[in-house]
Amino acid sequence: MEDSTFRELALQGISLGQEHILKLKELCDSKGIRLILSVHPWHPQIRKGNITDEYVDLWESFAQASGISFINLYPLFINGENPEVVIKKYFISGDNHWNEFGHEKVAARLESCFLSGD
Repeated sequence: MEDSTFRELALQGISLGQEHILKLKELCDSKGIRLILSVHPWHPQIRKGNITDEYVDLWESFAQASGISFINLYPLFINGENPEVVIKKYFISGDNHWNEFGHEKVAARLESCFLSGD
């Protein structure tokens, strides 16, 4: 978040997101449903190569303070593999959304979290 105008808009968006996640948590709690928040990297974060950043820290702190389980998916995609290979292999071309292989990778990670009780 370098540019001050972009940063201000991003922080406004994050604030709105947090507000709505808290409402969703209330609904989940009232129905006995466990809410889990996860973050995953976009292409620029994969290229940067850090498994955590300001964005991860912000959402992890929010989740912890709100009693919401948190999963950082950055390490799935930032793991020593060539970033361009990872992007091509797991993401829709020109898009920050996962392709079939990305979904399979994330599903396996989430399944391991649930089986281990994380």
